[in-house]
Amino acid sequence: MNLTRDDVKRLGRRAEQPTKELGDVLAVFVAGKLRNLTNERWGWKGDMAYKRRWREKVAHAVLESGYRPARGSKGLSDAQVTFLGRVWSLFDGDGLQAAMKPVRDGLVESRVLTGDADKTGNVFEYRQVVDRARRGVEIHVRPIAYRAEGAKADVQAVTP
Repeated sequence: MNLTRDDVKRLGRRAEQPTKELGDVLAVFVAGKLRNLTNERWGWKGDMAYKRRWREKVAHAVLESGYRPARGSKGLSDAQVTFLGRVWSLFDGDGLQAAMKPVRDGLVESRVLTGDADKTGNVFEYRQVVDRARRGVEIHVRPIAYRAEGAKADVQAVTP
């Protein structure tokens, strides 16, 4: 079997993807450096380029994961989305959310979510760990019924 350099890169990216937990519709890792644009200013062109790059990275990761929205669907509503930031040094609470805003927007543009406004019913959870070797964002999306604290209870209640 002859593999090209691009094939090897693609296989490596697939190997670094997280495993889906119970109830996950989507679980992906998107490599990259998170930056808080409220503290760092590169001018409006630099800010827009940073946001565009993250939205494109998220779209590529969703596409590679094999996730396909239902035909005619605009995405999930009433979903719990967990972002795990693997960062060089820890952000403060609002800085982490500001840094992950383009990632969140990428999920909406990829039609994973209907929107990121409160009226859609989506719940967003942000976490971070210091991981200097593997920087990026791990994203888990699951319907609200499969929240981490009650996943087993919801599944057992459904089965007779």
